[in-house]
Amino acid sequence: MPPLRLRVACWNLRHGGGNTRTPEQALFLISHAPDIVMLSEYRESRGDQLRAMLSDHGLAHSLTPDAPSTRNRVAILSRWALLPTHQAAWHERLLSAKVTALGIDLIAAHVPDESAETRRASTWQGLAGLAKVLVSPDAASGADWNGSPRVLIAGDFNTARTGLDAARPGQTCERWMGALATAGYRDCVVEHARARGQPLSPTWFGPMGEVHRIDGIWASSGMLASLQSASQDASCVTDKLSDHALIVADFAIEITTGANPPAASQQAATGLFSPRD
Repeated sequence: MPPLRLRVACWNLRHGGGNTRTPEQALFLISHAPDIVMLSEYRESRGDQLRAMLSDHGLAHSLTPDAPSTRNRVAILSRWALLPTHQAAWHERLLSAKVTALGIDLIAAHVPDESAETRRASTWQGLAGLAKVLVSPDAASGADWNGSPRVLIAGDFNTARTGLDAARPGQTCERWMGALATAGYRDCVVEHARARGQPLSPTWFGPMGEVHRIDGIWASSGMLASLQSASQDASCVTDKLSDHALIVADFAIEITTGANPPAASQQAATGLFSPRD
């Protein structure tokens, strides 16, 4: 059968979106026709409207860690059912799930900035550890049906890459981003830009004129092989929907007909949105 065209998007909603921005944010996401969306600074108290609008356009399954409804967290929305995995590592800024129908593991992350140094370090450490587990040879989940791990990590990392991006004054924890590269992950936007000789653009536009590339979608080697394109849309910043650009990556993945994908490791599901079929 022909490869499946898959579009993955990630976006920081900027403090939950705000009461007046939520409908426009949903329409902006819908205009990009994503199959999977990973969100940062999502708030459940404002998220029902966003989820309902996206569900009407096929993103019927959603997942988020348990947290007070007014607190920022990460979230995943998908056209396919989401199986929660590795819940022991979850917290408000770190979430993992498997799209069993596609044999793909997902990690949604929002790394705190340097104003919360302890939480920043612990989030990076948890993210890098989970990323390594998912591509290990004996991983219980994250392998496609041919045995090669398919993993995507997406979100706001609040970390620029030395030698590629403009320096962030006082930046810490960059070594953990190096740990992702050592484990075999690659930044989809960087890989696409390199292949075409294109420059990299900032993804965050701060209130004091700061501009940095701190958001992204990273793919394991098994997933990177199917990357078709990667880009970002900063029109949402101009339109004041967020101070972060939307990141989009397109893949063409092989699906094995009749295959039985390996069961994902899981614990009792908590803090979940009920899937909407």
